[in-house]
Amino acid sequence: MKKFICVILCLTLIFASATAAFGATSYASYKITKTNKMVIMYVSYATAEFNDGMGGVMEAVPEKDTDVYTLYDVVIWSDRICLYKFKGNIQESAAKYISKHYDSSDKDFNYEKAWRAYRNSCCLKTVKVKSYEGQPSKNSSARLKAYKSFFNIIKKKSPSKHVAIKYSGHGGGKTFCCSLSEKDTKTLLKYGVKTFGQKFAFIDYGTNCQSGCTDILDYYADYTDYMLVNQLDFGGWQWDKWDSAAYDKVDTEAVYHKMFVKGEKTVDAVKRMGKQHTKNWPYGKKNMKKNKIAQSVTVVKMKSYKTLMTALKKKNISYRKDLKTAIKKYNSSSLLDKYNNAVIYYARNKKQLGTWKSSYGYGLWYTS
Repeated sequence: MKKFICVILCLTLIFASATAAFGATSYASYKITKTNKMVIMYVSYATAEFNDGMGGVMEAVPEKDTDVYTLYDVVIWSDRICLYKFKGNIQESAAKYISKHYDSSDKDFNYEKAWRAYRNSCCLKTVKVKSYEGQPSKNSSARLKAYKSFFNIIKKKSPSKHVAIKYSGHGGGKTFCCSLSEKDTKTLLKYGVKTFGQKFAFIDYGTNCQSGCTDILDYYADYTDYMLVNQLDFGGWQWDKWDSAAYDKVDTEAVYHKMFVKGEKTVDAVKRMGKQHTKNWPYGKKNMKKNKIAQSVTVVKMKSYKTLMTALKKKNISYRKDLKTAIKKYNSSSLLDKYNNAVIYYARNKKQLGTWKSSYGYGLWYTS
C-alpha cells in the first residue's frame, strides 16, 4: 500500500513538473471576474513619433482600469524601456496629480514638465537599454531581461488567470513586439507561461502588418489560447471627414477597456476586439476605395489551429497561398471544417472597397 501511494505521489509530481515546464495549462474557459480580471501588458514604441514630452503612446489606450480589466503600459524609448501602471483614466489622473503637486497660476509653471513628473510617478521599473525599432536583434538580451522582470512585477501586483499581451507598432515577423530576436522571443514566451502558470489568454497583434501568416502563428501556438492578427498591411487609409467624438467611440484602442465584460470568457473579448476593428472602416469608405486599400482582421483559436496544421502536414499543400483558397482547391471538407474551427472570426472591408484585388483575402496566409 505504501509503495502504491509512493508511486501515485511520484506520478503527480512528474505531471506537475511537466505542466510547469511546457506550459500546458489553459484557462480559456474561465470567466472574467473581479477576482480574475483581464490583465493586459500593452507594449508600444515611443522612439518614432513621440519624444520625451507629455502624452504620447501612454494615452493611446486612455482607460487603464475597470472592475474586470487592468492595463500595464510598457513603453520602449530610444534609450530605455519602462513599465508603467497608470490609474483609471490617464487624463483625469494626470490632472489630479498636477493640481495636487503644482500651482498652475505660477508664472514658471510648465505643464509638460508636470506631466512628465506624473508619468514618472507611475513608473514601476526602468531598464536602461538602447532600442532600434525594426532591428529587434540589437540589444535583445537586455530587453529580454527587462520583459522577464516586468512579468514578475505584473504577476505579483495583479495575480490572475487571464494575462494577455497587446502590441501596437510595426510588424516584426516572429519577434516579440518587434523588440526581441526570434531566439529570445521563444525564451520569453516560455518564461511567461511558467511565470503566470498558464498560457497567455491572447496575444493581440491586430495592428501588426502581415501578422496573420502561418509561420508566425506556428511560433506562438504553444503559448497563447488566442491570437488577433492581420493578414494584410494595417492602416494606410484616412477618415473621409475627421470626427473626434466618433473616433473616441469606435477606435479599438480608445474603447479597449470595453472589450472585457464581467462573466464572459476570453473568446468573447477577442471576438469583440476583432469586430471593433471593422467599426472604423465605414468612416474611410471613400479613401479606401479611391486608394484601393484592403483591410482585414482575423481571430485564431490556437488549439484548433494546431489541429489544422497537423492535418495539413499530411497533405501536399506547401506553397505560398491564401490558406482557405488552397484548402478549397484541395477539395477537402475535413480540412475546411478544421480551418473554420481555427479561424473563429474574420472580416474584410469588402463593403468599403468593393471587389478585392488581392488574392489573399480569407483570413490566414500560408507560408510554412
